[in-house]
Amino acid sequence: MSQLSIVIPTHNRAKFLDFLLESHIDVFKQFNIPVFIYNNASTDGTDEVIKKWKKEYHLITSKINIDDVMIADKSIENALKLSNTKYRWLLGDTYYLSPKLVQHVSSMIIENNETDLYILNLNGLITDIPSSLYYKENQLLSNFSTVMACVGCQIYNEKIINSNNFNKYSGTNYVQLGIILEYINNNNFCANWIQEFSVTSLKNPNLKKRNWSHGKSVLEIAAKNWVKFIFSLPDCYSTKSKLMAIKNFGRQTNIFTIKGLLLMRVKGNLTYANYKKYSKEIGLLVKHPSIVVVISKTPVILLKAVCVLYTRIFKKNKTKLWCFNE
Repeated sequence: MSQLSIVIPTHNRAKFLDFLLESHIDVFKQFNIPVFIYNNASTDGTDEVIKKWKKEYHLITSKINIDDVMIADKSIENALKLSNTKYRWLLGDTYYLSPKLVQHVSSMIIENNETDLYILNLNGLITDIPSSLYYKENQLLSNFSTVMACVGCQIYNEKIINSNNFNKYSGTNYVQLGIILEYINNNNFCANWIQEFSVTSLKNPNLKKRNWSHGKSVLEIAAKNWVKFIFSLPDCYSTKSKLMAIKNFGRQTNIFTIKGLLLMRVKGNLTYANYKKYSKEIGLLVKHPSIVVVISKTPVILLKAVCVLYTRIFKKNKTKLWCFNE
């Protein structure tokens, strides 16, 4: 049996889960990797999808929550605790793990099974930090907090799960990162950063991904909750590293870049009232908050008109789709 397992929390995402398993089942079989699925009270046929794939692969284990739907952080906790392997790869249903990536990670675990954490690149986001081992918590927070916040870019040693730091960070939207940062605060640790292999987006033209960063709660999650989460971390993390983690998140997720802010405005999620509500957090996330003020006051119809003009002049059809959310 592999020391590594795949852990998938899911709620009413039957089609996405089906495509995720279809896209990965061969590589899971190749490396004999067990899959643990926590079904958080789904009502859309998710359980039937799981049963179908269990017939294809005997190393799929699942558990269903038959009570009321729980918050996502609690679902992540239950999914991670469902597995019984030494290493657990938490995976969202819109991410792709290439065979080369899985082989590389599997080989590293075989060579050294004392590493506490593996951190994986996300869509080649970080290009200037080569693969290396890390032993200092502030370096980890400053350099990798954005990718570590992604459900898919970290592989946990069971010691992190068993330290049971979930309650402190449940409800933050970042429990998957919080339990890591809490664990390394109390222990000597070794984290392995892997730069050359990335977790990438899993795209299906027949499925429309619901991106939380495009939703109405984007400022609450990406501004208020992120800043509150970072400042709630233990005192071993310096103010400098916390501020850097906040700033990097705004830039690396593209949510608080000019393009991200314009998209937020076009979708109606950035208004001047919203800016005022989250102005303190936004001030920590962006270099020039005054730009956010200007964008928040710009009429949406004007932004869409500029978008159409830009599309016609430069023949950027993708820009039109982006502006009009088509």
